Amino acid sequence: MSGKQANEGIASISKHKGNLAETKVAADLMAKGFFVAHPREEFLPFDLVAIMSDGKNYVFYKVQVKYAEIDAHGAARADLRPRHETAARTGRKYTKGEVDVFAIYVPDVDRCFYVDSSIVDKNSRCFSVRISPPSDNVKNYNLMEDYTDFPVEAFIEVEE
Repeated sequence: MSGKQANEGIASISKHKGNLAETKVAADLMAKGFFVAHPREEFLPFDLVAIMSDGKNYVFYKVQVKYAEIDAHGAARADLRPRHETAARTGRKYTKGEVDVFAIYVPDVDRCFYVDSSIVDKNSRCFSVRISPPSDNVKNYNLMEDYTDFPVEAFIEVEE
């Protein structure tokens, strides 16, 4: 097998994981009452659009989907950088307005987790969620159970 063929195999595994994550997130969002739209273009900064409706009005959320497996320390770390080739080479990060919510699919627990993009540090390369608190005295961690709801409250404007 040539180096090119090996890289294509790795890319197809990565693409498969991304497709699985997008499918799981779309199904989870639909079960939560959202409509889900999939863009026709592949190189947009978001993977799908979650749509909420009250019957008259529609609110659209740009969702970037990430696949993350649980490591030996009990954390699933989602890489928050764009994955397409050009962005991967430059180290580019998502900018404000490109993504509203990061959806993280963790196959080890077959669950989806949602992170409001505004709480992610603009300098962060990853976001970690944990099954349970760490055994050491780490104080700053994110429990999976705290990120199962889609963060719509972050986007709802209060009428005066």
